[in-house]
Amino acid sequence: MASPLLFESITEDVALLDIPASLSTPPGKLLRSCAPLTAPHTVADPSDPAAAPAELQQNHERHAALLNDALTTLRLHGPTTYCRPRCIDPPPEGELALTSDHTKLLSLSPTTAPPLLLTDAATELSDLSDIFARPVSNPHSVWKTLTLRHPAPAKTFHIPPLSSFLLAPVTPATPLPLQPEGGFDFILLDPPWPNRSASRAGAYNTVDRRDVVPMLKALRIREALAPGGIVGVWVTNRPALQRALREEVLPAWGCGEGVEWVWVKVTSTGEPVLAMEGRMRKPYEVLVLARRTDAGDAGGASGIARKVIVAVPDLHSRKPCIKDLIEHYLPTPYRAAELYGRNLTEGWTTWGDEAVRFNWDGHWVEKMPPTPPPVGEGGRVRLTFS
Repeated sequence: MASPLLFESITEDVALLDIPASLSTPPGKLLRSCAPLTAPHTVADPSDPAAAPAELQQNHERHAALLNDALTTLRLHGPTTYCRPRCIDPPPEGELALTSDHTKLLSLSPTTAPPLLLTDAATELSDLSDIFARPVSNPHSVWKTLTLRHPAPAKTFHIPPLSSFLLAPVTPATPLPLQPEGGFDFILLDPPWPNRSASRAGAYNTVDRRDVVPMLKALRIREALAPGGIVGVWVTNRPALQRALREEVLPAWGCGEGVEWVWVKVTSTGEPVLAMEGRMRKPYEVLVLARRTDAGDAGGASGIARKVIVAVPDLHSRKPCIKDLIEHYLPTPYRAAELYGRNLTEGWTTWGDEAVRFNWDGHWVEKMPPTPPPVGEGGRVRLTFS
């Protein structure tokens, strides 16, 4: 598997990642993606400056110098292209509608059935009810397949080595699945923050702003996180939500205030997808990382340095997988979990109502070998995909 890290500064505070390559990928496969942006979006700011939230600009001022320095570093020392070649063909019809099929299964408790262990041979099951609300694990050090025969046609999912998942809604009353003795060393969350563009696109379910903070506070993160463990939370740029995360949610989980990693979204040539100084929308998202503070552990973001992640956006809401970046701060070996995930990560446990969505075989194509360069191309290799 090619490294997703296309560039990293000597000080390790700037990383250029390729998002599709950052996701765990079966051998010989290429993830279906979307065309990379070639030019920034144009978004008009309100004519009245007072209409823009002042706190949004105040938050931006915390990041501005760091982000501008990161983009300058990449312009001077980075590659000329900011992502790898992509397969932009849409997936075939017939994708299993995971969330719509949950309604009839919600009476199942996520803890009533023993874990399903995938076997050496390919695993075939009858339908979604065989894996819904039941932990599933691949205990092998190689990729395995899981096929659901119904509804027809059969659907095959690729399960990464040493990974586990719980296909069920994330609920506060439920302990984290397959929690190891001593807890997880890292827990990553991409919560369903209220998001108008996501709601309009129907990309994923969101939670009302009045409910999302109490819901997150009630999650059983404190009991699942190992002493000194790290929690990471993707959060929107809405100031009220960032403030609630730091002042309410992280303390409820026994964590300090944390440090911010910022994902700057750029075009294929490295321009921010939105104006950096735009008053209403920003070309970046924030990942807050914090350590558990109780049991005598150092709190806040002890030992974690600020970082700028630069990446060309992919499908709506698909985040860069930070596995290669966060491992620097974790013990060896470590235990990790992701909540609200929509694809599985090698060695991690994933919990969400679409946990295996992008592990369906239809979201992958067979990787084609490079074709020989045509005469007159000067030896440059051109990649082609079927």
